[in-house]
Amino acid sequence: GYSEGQLLELALGGFVIDDATQRNALALGLMACLSDPNPAIRDGVAFEGTSTWLRGKSLASETIQALYANLLVQIASTADANGFQQPFAALVLAEVARTDRIDNTFTPAMRNELVEVAANYLPSVRDYRGFSETEGWRHGVAHGSDLVLQLVLNSNIDAVQIKRLMNAVAAQIAPQGEVFYIYGEPGRLARAVFYAWARATVAPAFWQTWFANIENP
Repeated sequence: GYSEGQLLELALGGFVIDDATQRNALALGLMACLSDPNPAIRDGVAFEGTSTWLRGKSLASETIQALYANLLVQIASTADANGFQQPFAALVLAEVARTDRIDNTFTPAMRNELVEVAANYLPSVRDYRGFSETEGWRHGVAHGSDLVLQLVLNSNIDAVQIKRLMNAVAAQIAPQGEVFYIYGEPGRLARAVFYAWARATVAPAFWQTWFANIENP
């Protein structure tokens, strides 16, 4: 029910919607905008608005559950020929995963499902475009790394799951083919690795083997 102009005006106002019902409904509606070719809507409204509300704890738990279900479908979809949908689904999923890290609201089955989604998505990225002056961000590797980061920071994620996620990260450190990591991707990958290591739940032997493998890809 919002026009593009109204959405952009909402962004300028910091996404303040006093009516909780309206706010939650719009958060769900914005999920249809994650593949919008206009970066001001896709990134500046759909992502920024949802992130603002999630971090401000302004969305109902039922809405967060619905976002989770919607995003799992989107991150698995290859329907968007422009290549925006999957990376932005991963980015918003990182924000959804953060809510569980902060408030411990997911079931073990949901966490395990999300680990599998992240571990499958990140190695599958083959579109290495980062930023375009006209089209904005895609940034699949960075966004997938952000999702991994939020998961490894979660104290409910165990050593087996961390290893699964780190092997996914390793797949994108030196992937096959032409790759240009000039938009901060190395830092996003490294951040996920550092915080996984800092959890101190994975035995040193794993890390020794893991680093040996990425030293000689």
